[in-house]
Amino acid sequence: MAHNRWIEIISVRLCDPANGAAVRNILQQIHASSDENSEQEQVAELFLNTKNHTDWSLYLYWRTQVQEPAKTMLGLSVAEAFNALGLVNHSVWTKSG
Repeated sequence: MAHNRWIEIISVRLCDPANGAAVRNILQQIHASSDENSEQEQVAELFLNTKNHTDWSLYLYWRTQVQEPAKTMLGLSVAEAFNALGLVNHSVWTKSG
């Protein structure tokens, strides 16, 4: 089976801008667990909105052997953690064409 490449995006609009440290901490936890499990085919990047510093998005880039990309356990865990900090949107994207 061929590898699929897809992106899982978890965005949060923080209730309190001071919670940005908690968002960065979640990314550090993901990187720490990825280091322990090096065969994981995922890369995580964190983005901050340039105009609204309460809007953060975590991008999980996947390359896996799945037939249909879907929300992962990692993504669902991040969304749950973000939910304690503000409003969350969680989506999955694939490349078109």
